[in-house]
Amino acid sequence: MLLFLLDDAAEVLEVDLFVDLHLVYRKTSEHLQFLAYCLYFAFLSQYTNAKTSDPVLHRVLRISIIVLLINIVAEDLLSAIGLKNVAVYTWTPIRCALVLLVIYLATRVWNLKQPYARYPIYGGLIFLLFAVVSLICSFNQQWRTTVKWPFGYEMFYYFVGVIFELTFFTLGLAHKRRQDAIDKVEAQEALKLEVERQQVRHLNALSEVQETERSRFAKDLHDGLGGMLSGVKLSLSNMKGNVVLNGEHVDVFERALDMLDNSIHELRRVAHNLMPESLVKFGLAASLKDFCDFINSSKVIHVIFQQIGDYQRLEMSIEIVLYRIANELVNNALRHASATELIIQLNYDDHSLTLTVEDNGKGFDQGILDRTTGSGWPNIKSRVAYLKGTLDVQTSQGNGTSVNITIPL
Repeated sequence: MLLFLLDDAAEVLEVDLFVDLHLVYRKTSEHLQFLAYCLYFAFLSQYTNAKTSDPVLHRVLRISIIVLLINIVAEDLLSAIGLKNVAVYTWTPIRCALVLLVIYLATRVWNLKQPYARYPIYGGLIFLLFAVVSLICSFNQQWRTTVKWPFGYEMFYYFVGVIFELTFFTLGLAHKRRQDAIDKVEAQEALKLEVERQQVRHLNALSEVQETERSRFAKDLHDGLGGMLSGVKLSLSNMKGNVVLNGEHVDVFERALDMLDNSIHELRRVAHNLMPESLVKFGLAASLKDFCDFINSSKVIHVIFQQIGDYQRLEMSIEIVLYRIANELVNNALRHASATELIIQLNYDDHSLTLTVEDNGKGFDQGILDRTTGSGWPNIKSRVAYLKGTLDVQTSQGNGTSVNITIPL
């Protein structure tokens, strides 16, 4: 196109060029056309991401480029050895093959699931329409004299078609750039989601291992060591009636029995904390109520347990995690809040369960949650994330703390 325009401009302006551009254009037009096809095919391959979206299309485009480059070299060799006519005879079948190839490629690209892939086809069809008009005008020699310039100039329609084609190419590239940006963001989100899923799976596996060990350890303590201590107490109690002891030895014996009682009680308390029997048998609500009763028996703080809605038995793993979270929140209130009253509430509805732990303590700066280096709050957050729930903390200095944890059912 550039050589043609320069040659035509030189003729109109009556400028004597050092090089006969028209001759250069005639000699290079075939090579330029084939190179243009090669560049277009390479562009189409990258534009449609053919290597991943359509491997067959990618392979056809690569083979077409190689064949066209071989044809360029073959024509030069044939001309160099005096077989120019053979090269001329191959032009028509090559052009027919290119037409069929372009139709096949257009069909293949049209079927791709990429909205922007069709822009070059729209532009190519418009260019083809204007090229046909230009061809018709070139056959009518009176057209130039009867129609005003530039409409009487047959190449005008050709260039208008090129402009339309380039416009559609530009629109397609803009659409592709926007789509690539969206795909990149979606890929980053998918990667982030996969990392979160892996973390959840890791937490799930870790929690299952921990709870399995807790359950085994609690059973060993309660049934094994607890049974042995109860047997020792029974034996000592039986010995008490069969052995004559003086006053001093009786007191020692009684203190030993009391210490043994306290040891058995403490052992059962530890076993209960490791894996409450009521949690396994009766579920979360019953185990939390027992937990509140146990705290109230210590007279350190007054705990109120509330259940709202119809109780639903959840998966054991979920109930265990919620029980551990409630334990951690209550321990935080006992250690740090200086609270006198505590409310633990389970709220069931059709789609979610909300665990609320609220105290009337001294509260704290909520920003501490993001700066804490301990294991308490990070454990709570990780457990809530494991349950795919939401954590809402409302607190301030001197106004107590309210923690709401909502999980989907």
